[in-house]
Amino acid sequence: MCPHGKGTVRRSTVEEMGYNFKFFTSFYRTNKNKTYFFCYDLGYTPIIDYGKEKLLIVTWQDYMNDYQFNPWKGVSKQ
Repeated sequence: MCPHGKGTVRRSTVEEMGYNFKFFTSFYRTNKNKTYFFCYDLGYTPIIDYGKEKLLIVTWQDYMNDYQFNPWKGVSKQ
């Protein structure tokens, strides 16, 4: 589904293969606030393509290692 590092597939196709969207190992958020959910080195982001629900599938890239996630950012101290 991702032979060249990037590809698209219909949501229904991966659901029929048994993929469970509740489970992922990591995520990456772009500067444009698009979130990619990864299961090891393959990730996806939901897209609508010609009215169809699809996944844009990508492989993990080295620059993604620089992403810093802070779950406490914005949480107020009481």
